[in-house]
Amino acid sequence: HYHDMACCVQQSWFFFSDHHLHGSLYYTHLHSWLTIGGWSMKSMHFVQFEDILEFGLAHVYANILAFLGLDLSHSANLTSTETQPANRRSTRPYNISINDFTNMVNYVRNDTYKLSQLLRRDFVWPQIWQRQLAQCRRDHVCQIDLLPPPISSVPVFL
Repeated sequence: HYHDMACCVQQSWFFFSDHHLHGSLYYTHLHSWLTIGGWSMKSMHFVQFEDILEFGLAHVYANILAFLGLDLSHSANLTSTETQPANRRSTRPYNISINDFTNMVNYVRNDTYKLSQLLRRDFVWPQIWQRQLAQCRRDHVCQIDLLPPPISSVPVFL
């Protein structure tokens, strides 16, 4: 069962509202915190949602505890419910057109590149986008999954 996301993606507020895609311009937000807010990179720890999917919440939580200088033993005491990644939105894929998908990717592409350069981290989002676009072309509609499997576990269709 799939949702239709076109009703949102085709609206201008989807790209420019802080509650939608504009909120995903992570470099833009981080840059303002560093330049205007006076924060330093040493005072921040970054967690990538995909790391939770790939390595598990206990591993990610242990890294957070280590960054904060707290006891790491708490990360071993998570219940099975606490270790399941969740998204407060639907976990079912959304159907959108290839054009809308391309517009979404183009909107965040430069910001994503700058973020990976600043953090010296490969977020593999371009590879995920390539895999999703291949699916779009194959099926003539994009089925965008908010909880994608790790990039290493899914073949790319070209």
